[in-house]
Amino acid sequence: MSTFLILGGTGKVGSRLVQLLHDRGHRIKVGSRANGNTRFDWHDPASYGPALDDVKGVFIVGPGSATDWSNSLTAFLSAAAIRGVDRAVFLSAS
Repeated sequence: MSTFLILGGTGKVGSRLVQLLHDRGHRIKVGSRANGNTRFDWHDPASYGPALDDVKGVFIVGPGSATDWSNSLTAFLSAAAIRGVDRAVFLSAS
């Protein structure tokens, strides 16, 4: 089965996705500064690579309080592409 990185995996939508993918036998990394099983911090690009190791797909719920985080998102997606991530899904409320 595949490994997925879920950013926002402790929230309402993300936690349901984590459960759904887990129930289907996939390995899940929940990226978070504090509450996930994989360290991830939008403000620390050094955290991107280790979080993306062995990942085939990412689900992204962006940081809700950020006004413009497009540079961080671009850097993250570039790191994902370099590591061979096949799919990225982005959930936005804006």
